[in-house]
Parts: sequence; structure tokens; C-alpha cells
Amino acid sequence: MPKKPPVQMIEVGYALTLPLPPTANHRTRNAIATVKDGPTQGKRYTRQIRTNVALAYEIEVQWIAKRAGVWPVDGPVELWLEVYRPANRGDWDAWSKVVCDALEGFLWDNDAQIWRGHVTLFVDKANPRIGVRMVGMSSRHAVEVFR
Repeated sequence: MPKKPPVQMIEVGYALTLPLPPTANHRTRNAIATVKDGPTQGKRYTRQIRTNVALAYEIEVQWIAKRAGVWPVDGPVELWLEVYRPANRGDWDAWSKVVCDALEGFLWDNDAQIWRGHVTLFVDKANPRIGVRMVGMSSRHAVEVFR
């Protein structure tokens, strides 16, 4: 029997269950690059690039979203993240950033569409995961966010 995808449609949005992302220390690394042309040609600079672990996580999340049949929502959205982490460590914003970036192009076109977000942290050693719930906001509701 095929496994049911971890998604359910709610109003004009979605609910997904995702694996935990890599920690902040494993998402990016510094790389030294050289300017190839222009007035500063040959000058070296440092930039951050995503690690293979981070890229693999993004691919896994995007595969889950694609398999669930989700489509990007137009306009502003409201987002709820329930982070079930294995220990009482990690800032809430570190978890949300990587998930929002990984779902870009699948639940929304750009994570700038997230006008309201909620993050709740839990501890679950046996089954760490992130529950994602997103709904599209009506124009009237989105305007009320800023009143």
C-alpha cells in the first residue's frame, strides 16, 4: 500500500511534516574567492556558501513538498512552525530561516510573502521534526496585520 504523503489541505494552504534542518553551524561555510574582472581584479574576498548537508536538506524538503502535490500560493501568507527538537537547544529564528528558504518556490514564490509567522518550540527526543502549516491571507486580513 502506498504511503500517504505528509500533507493535508487546509483552507487555502497546506500542512506538512518535515525533518529537522541541519544546525546553524552546518548550514554555511566560508569560502575565499577572487574578483575576476573590473577595477578590483585579483582582490580576494570571503563569502558564505551552503554546505552539502544544507543542500541535501533543501532537496529533501522540496521532494516532500513536490510529492505532496503542493503549489506556490500567490499573495501574503501566514505561517505556523511547530519545532520538535531533540533537546532544549537552538534559537527559534535559526529553525525558521532554513525551513522558509527550503520551501521557497513550493509553498510560496518568495519568503517575503510571509506576513505573519508563529514558531512554537517543543522537545521530542524520539521523533524530532518540524510541523509546517501555511494559509493564504485575504487582502483584507493582510492589511489588518499592520493596523
